[in-house]
Amino acid sequence: MWFDALPPAVGNLHLLLLHLPVGFLGAAVLLEIWTWRDAAGRELVTRLLAANAVGAVLTAAAGLVLAERGGYPEAALGWHRWAGVGCAVLAVLAWWLRARRGLAAGRVGLVLLAAATALAGHLGATLTHGDGLLAWTRPAPKAARVAKTAVPGETVERGAEPTGKVGLREDAVHPLLLDNCVECHGAEKQKGRLRLDTLAGAFAKGRSGEPGIVPGDPEASEVLRRIALPRDDEEAMPPGDHDALTAAERKTLADWVAGLKRGG
Repeated sequence: MWFDALPPAVGNLHLLLLHLPVGFLGAAVLLEIWTWRDAAGRELVTRLLAANAVGAVLTAAAGLVLAERGGYPEAALGWHRWAGVGCAVLAVLAWWLRARRGLAAGRVGLVLLAAATALAGHLGATLTHGDGLLAWTRPAPKAARVAKTAVPGETVERGAEPTGKVGLREDAVHPLLLDNCVECHGAEKQKGRLRLDTLAGAFAKGRSGEPGIVPGDPEASEVLRRIALPRDDEEAMPPGDHDALTAAERKTLADWVAGLKRGG
């Protein structure tokens, strides 16, 4: 696909650029309220809307690249994608109405754009932080969730007896996957197109072209390679500010992978 030729930084710019149209729009709304009778203020609002239109288009374009490279829930991603594109279209329309169709039409466009921006922002926050973002109570801790790491199509709660397909007790592996991997590579989100909540997903190839886990071969398993990388490596997992797995935890996973039977 065309986006595979673009560097990852292009998509990552979405997270930076999205603050520009929000800031320009907020300033335009406040200025419109405070200087609605001032000709100089109205002219400045028009300029802010022009800057907002440019920022919204660039933000939407970078967001489309990021969406193709990420592993976000498809339904939520679809809504946010269309909301972002809609914001870009409305941003251009709001500027055009203000500049070409007069004050009244421009204010209608401004109100529509503000509503669309609020909706897109909410959908984006939900996509990134989950449905519990605005809830009074936060989601249950990861350690209390169910891990799905037994066999394809079967779910196993932590502490359950192993299936007999591995030599190591799986309840030693469940917490490691649950606390370090499943948040980004589970049923709701598949970063890099990789799932680690089922063996079928772990054995499949991710966006890198390499399988996350190769049964019986820890050295060929992409997951094992990445968790052993230095923390300053951009491919290191878990990413960002997450704590690295300890040597003992890495050995536990390696022993588990080594005990998996090839062919499932």
